[in-house]
Amino acid sequence: MNEKAIDILKRGGIIVYPTDTVYGIGVDIHNDNGIKRIFEIKGRNKKIPISIAVSSIEMAKKIAYFDDPSERMFLKYMPGSLTVILKNKGAPESITRGSGTVGIRMPANEIVLRIIEGLGNPITSTSANMHGKPPATTIKEAEGQFGNEIDLYVDGGICNRRASTIFDCIHKKVLREGDLIVEWPKFVDKSIAK
Repeated sequence: MNEKAIDILKRGGIIVYPTDTVYGIGVDIHNDNGIKRIFEIKGRNKKIPISIAVSSIEMAKKIAYFDDPSERMFLKYMPGSLTVILKNKGAPESITRGSGTVGIRMPANEIVLRIIEGLGNPITSTSANMHGKPPATTIKEAEGQFGNEIDLYVDGGICNRRASTIFDCIHKKVLREGDLIVEWPKFVDKSIAK
């Protein structure tokens, strides 16, 4: 199934995949046509940026600018149900929608991490639901909302947790509370301070 998902993503297709929170919709972030399709099938406001999912901090650093505290936060909580907002470095306009920032997460789900690693690029990380409807927690729920609009449904069982916490690392504040309680890292480690 992973190889099929990777092949579909490489060919510009759309998958629904499991995460540690709810199901997500994924395309290669460099596939502008696929991203356009996501906005259309979700009925999503075209002004709202889409977050991305990565499989490593090395991949994240190609997409966003990290300073020391934001890197420490990433390493402390990822993989996990956290999305961090950082200054954009390499995400396309179709993802950022002119915001100059990008939301990044690394889900604690081995299925999607292997898919992203196999693809070699980040994928979109937007919940699998039509605008105004609750996010899908099972493949059946996702299929009920999207039907044949999705090229492949990757079944990972029940994904039934609150959506990820969103933390703005630029302004150092929580934008959306989820299951994860986060703390902005201290700039100075007092244990080694002189």
